[in-house]
Amino acid sequence: MHKGNATRSMTKSPRTQQSQITKKCTRVAGRAFHEVRVTWRQPGDFDRSSLEERTLTRNTKIALAIACSLLAISFIGYVVPYASQRRAEQTCAANLRYVGHAVQSYHSSFGRFPSPDCDGHSWRIRCVPFMFASPMYGEYRFDEPWDSEANISIDTRPLPTKDFPPDGGPPPEEPHGMPYAYQCIDESNAHHTAFLMLVGVHAFGKPGGWRRSDEIVDGLETTLAIVETIRSDVHWLDPTDLNIDKMSFSLNDGLNSISSPHASGPAVLFCDGAVYRLHSSVTPDLLRAMVTIDGGEPISRDEMIAKGYLVPH
Repeated sequence: MHKGNATRSMTKSPRTQQSQITKKCTRVAGRAFHEVRVTWRQPGDFDRSSLEERTLTRNTKIALAIACSLLAISFIGYVVPYASQRRAEQTCAANLRYVGHAVQSYHSSFGRFPSPDCDGHSWRIRCVPFMFASPMYGEYRFDEPWDSEANISIDTRPLPTKDFPPDGGPPPEEPHGMPYAYQCIDESNAHHTAFLMLVGVHAFGKPGGWRRSDEIVDGLETTLAIVETIRSDVHWLDPTDLNIDKMSFSLNDGLNSISSPHASGPAVLFCDGAVYRLHSSVTPDLLRAMVTIDGGEPISRDEMIAKGYLVPH
């Protein structure tokens, strides 16, 4: 009897023996310490589990890397064009502000603003001496048409400088391009300007004459002087500007309107030298009030800023 029982116990499978040992270990541990549970694995179970874990970890890392790459591409695709657009807008506004400084300096020197087309020559060439030291203005011939051979090539041919070499040789020559401030950064033609003066009997630019600051009775800070347009056919020496009697009073309404390729709206220069951008919500009536010098409309710059019509730069 005892022998048979012993034989049966000896023939138990290893898995059964492992199970008994587990129970015994649990009972022994439970008497003296906290209960301890021991998990037994069959040979090969550990290797298969580790392989599955490593495969899962590798696949997870690959998925995360792909997701991060897609997010980075999306981020760059949005940020880079936006940053480039903002830089173009800021450069364009800064150029117009520089033009405003030249116009104000002209007024300080002569007591009047430059004429848009006096004697068939543009206000832009008359403001060159107030922008930078250059022989360009001295080489320009006011006794010839603005588009004569001598004048039209003034920004492409080398011009003599005032600095003679110490050895007594001929004066050096240096090329001068179109004054950069007259151009929008998005303009592809190197000789065309994006900034036009508002011209008319009741506008900043007086046809065939000059305008004094005291003639702008509506106020310098609420009256527009020079504006951005999408026109690309006006040479910077051409005495062609934006006539308020022929322009559209809707923004971005073709070539004869205050317009811009920039999403933030066209840049405008007020008579006091301040530069803003016009929001698309500006109404034709409000725009008409801003372009006339003596309309008597009760408008305020602070109010236009508060309502979002003027976007500061």
